[in-house]
Amino acid sequence: MAQILRLTKPKNDEPVRVNFDNVAYYYAEGETTVIVFVSPNHYEQTVVVKETMAQVDRLLGI
Repeated sequence: MAQILRLTKPKNDEPVRVNFDNVAYYYAEGETTVIVFVSPNHYEQTVVVKETMAQVDRLLGI
């Protein structure tokens, strides 16, 4: 079952849904979290969300 979270982009408070089955890894960058997706074309696709890494961990149940 897919783990989908509704997070927020920091620039315009736009909501974004992230399917964590497709996430390679994520890391903290200041007060935001950078999420890096699996990409078949050998380059990284990222999205920055305004939730902290601790908040993302808590939403994932980690």
